[in-house]
Parts: sequence; C-alpha cells; structure tokens
Amino acid sequence: MLRTMLGGKIHRATVTHADLHYVGSVTVDAELLRAADILEGEKVDIVDITNGARLSTYAIAGGLSSSLCTGVISIG
Repeated sequence: MLRTMLGGKIHRATVTHADLHYVGSVTVDAELLRAADILEGEKVDIVDITNGARLSTYAIAGGLSSSLCTGVISIG
C-alpha cells in the first residue's frame, strides 16, 4: 500500500506573479522551500482559499533571495 502524506506546508501565501502563457510549475523562494521542508521537483498542491479550487504541480526553487524577495511565489 502506498500512502501520500503531507510533508511540508506553506499556508495562506500570496501569489505575486503568474505567467498565463506557461502551464507548469510553481516557483518559490528557496529559503521558503527550505523552511517548509519542500524539495525542488516535489509534487505540490495549490489551493485557492476562496473557492477550494486545486492545482497539482511541482516546485521549483527561485534564486536564494536574489531577484525574488523572500517569500515570493510565482505560478507559471
């Protein structure tokens, strides 16, 4: 039997950028990923707290506080 369990969670984060012409990953600041114990390439679910809509994708680490400010999340 295979069970999928929650390993890390970023709760009530604000998406600060979206690329409507690219469907795929979510880019999260590397420090935020580390704090939430989420690995680059790991499957993640994004949930809209206003209507419950879900999107399953994978995480990509943004630059370590480089062009992304700490805590920035970008959906592409």
